[in-house]
Amino acid sequence: MSKFFKAIDNFFRNSVSPIFMLLLFASFVLWYITKLDYNYTTYIPVRVNLDGYKFKVECTAEGRGSDLMAHRFHMVDRTKLTFSRVTHAPMVTDSCEIVLSPSSLMNAIATTYPDIRIISIGIIPNIRIDQQEVVDE
Repeated sequence: MSKFFKAIDNFFRNSVSPIFMLLLFASFVLWYITKLDYNYTTYIPVRVNLDGYKFKVECTAEGRGSDLMAHRFHMVDRTKLTFSRVTHAPMVTDSCEIVLSPSSLMNAIATTYPDIRIISIGIIPNIRIDQQEVVDE
């Protein structure tokens, strides 16, 4: 196995110029930057903070590649929402859990991300609240 790596090392040292490798790398970077300008559709995990209750929702989003990449790697995180922006109702079987309306949550998330288009959202977890908060409401 050692002979194989020595043969590859000799090939790159004798046959391939360092300038060629640098220009090959630069062309790859420029190609990738160009591709990020196209429109794509992908899944993005969105972390939602709904008046202190934090959960993650998987969203299908459409937008420019650079914007989607920024959201995907959490360079942009502006999903602080309030209960007044999302339609919610108590769960029928358990009054300590709140069920959120998918369409209202999708609209609230979409307004916080104006540079991408939210097409759909995944499963929304129920929010468990304290008994004290149920009495105070």
